[in-house]
Amino acid sequence: AADSHTAGDLLQAVEARARGLVDAFASTVWIGLFDPSTAELSYTAAGHPPGFLASDDGVVRLESGLNPPMFVDPGQPKTDRTVTVPAGATLVLYTDGLIERPGEAIDVGLSRLEAAVAQSADSMSPEELWERVSARDPGRNGRDDSIVLMVSFDAASALTSSERIESTPAVEIESPPHDPRADDRLKTN
Repeated sequence: AADSHTAGDLLQAVEARARGLVDAFASTVWIGLFDPSTAELSYTAAGHPPGFLASDDGVVRLESGLNPPMFVDPGQPKTDRTVTVPAGATLVLYTDGLIERPGEAIDVGLSRLEAAVAQSADSMSPEELWERVSARDPGRNGRDDSIVLMVSFDAASALTSSERIESTPAVEIESPPHDPRADDRLKTN
């Protein structure tokens, strides 16, 4: 994984390493790699809903559906995209439970979240965003799979390439112990 140069490369490495996990089949993943020296974010999704990038210029929906969920098409190269991140932007990621409602099209939930992000993602905490999106669903309390992650990009944190290389630790993904049940599950799916 330390050799991964794009989010697609990293997704492929994660999928290869996670092969022995019993419950990994059809997992969804969103991966982003940010290069502060260029302000570029390489991102990919495996069956995960889109992220949103909010800035003074508005809200950009970061494309989803780039790849099928994990192990649906194992070993295939993974598609990714790159976007330039404006200084002061906020990346909003979430689990699908935040936008899904019984009997409602997923696009309605995506639009609800996008509107909430556009209103004030730069001044809102993840808890406040969660409350705003969930407020219209009083029966939502106690449901799991409803998480918000917000990442703020500050212009002052940009580093030169040499500083970034010296200060960024290598990322290693260790393979879990192999579980033979995972092989059986992959054969049946």
